[in-house]
Amino acid sequence: MHKTCGVCGGKAHPQWEQLSFWKCGACGWMFRDPCPTAEQLSQLYNTSWRAPEENKRDTGGTNVDLSRACARRLARSIGRSDFTGLRLLDFGAGKGEMMRALEFMGAEVYGVEPFGHDYLVAQGLKVFHSVDDIPPDIRFDGILTSDVIEHLREPWQEISQLRDRLKESGWIYLSTPNANGLSAMLKKERWKEASRPGHIVFFTSDSLKRTLERTGYGDCRRLHWIVKYNAGALRRGVQYLLQASSLDGELRYLAYKKSGSTQTATA
Repeated sequence: MHKTCGVCGGKAHPQWEQLSFWKCGACGWMFRDPCPTAEQLSQLYNTSWRAPEENKRDTGGTNVDLSRACARRLARSIGRSDFTGLRLLDFGAGKGEMMRALEFMGAEVYGVEPFGHDYLVAQGLKVFHSVDDIPPDIRFDGILTSDVIEHLREPWQEISQLRDRLKESGWIYLSTPNANGLSAMLKKERWKEASRPGHIVFFTSDSLKRTLERTGYGDCRRLHWIVKYNAGALRRGVQYLLQASSLDGELRYLAYKKSGSTQTATA
């Protein structure tokens, strides 16, 4: 018994059956099947956004300090000290911490947040419900989507759509839980990321790179950031070793729009 992988077309087999996850034997992409319906996911997020601070796993669990640290590392990764003069989009903006961090570093920032739209507008941020709502004449130097694509039923569709909103040679930064991280491999169905009902797909480094390349991006590279999370000395040491060996729980990728390429939204 197998299903077809949406990323590479390979054969996927049951992996974590209690959670309905399947895994491709070729690229490692994982997905829920049966998948929650769009209506079920909307109900989940609408409920979470009624109390966003109490439901951070669905509304965004980062904080100002971590967002600023990631923004600084991203700037260095694209060869800059700040984002002055750049127009950036945060796709899946959560509670707006990254938007504010990017603004702090000089960027003109827009966001897309379908469920927390009103929450962010009330803070004075420039936010749209969807990419389709962004005026067609607005193009971006860069797009960020942090811990979002694991919530999407067919994330290549959104990744392809975002490519169309980039300027020529614009870039995209993505982060998502690492299905080949040590925690995922050891804990399996007990992995905390898999237990979250809104998480419906998981990527490996291979499957994410394939997805980017097939949707019109080039120069795809994984970013190996040593992020200092708030934790005790022993835990920080373990996190350092995992990040240095690419076995940490997060994939971070930077890729650039291919000029004149024809994008392919994976079926």
